[in-house]
Amino acid sequence: MPKIKRQDLPQKLMDHLADRVRLRQISADDLIALRDWLDRNPEVPLGDWFKIFENFTLCGKGELIRTLLSSYNLQSEKSLVEKLRCKRNHPDSFAVP
Repeated sequence: MPKIKRQDLPQKLMDHLADRVRLRQISADDLIALRDWLDRNPEVPLGDWFKIFENFTLCGKGELIRTLLSSYNLQSEKSLVEKLRCKRNHPDSFAVP
C-alpha cells in the first residue's frame, strides 16, 4: 500500500488544497492534527480513501490528498455524507486509521 506523497506535488493540487483550507476555515489546531497524522507516514489504499478528523475529513486517492471537507460541509451536503457512507462499505474505498 502506498504512503501519502508530501513532496513534489503538482502546483494546481497545492493551490486547490490551500483554497480548501482557507474556504473551509480549517483551524491551525486542525492542521497540526493533520501534520501529526502525516508524520506517522500512514499507508493508504490505491483507490479512494478518507480520514475523519475531529473537525474535518481528508479525502484522497492513492498517494495523493485530493481535498478537505469541513464538518459543516458534511452536515450540509447530505448527498456527500451518503457518498462517504457508501464508500465505507465499497471494496475500493477505505477509511484509514
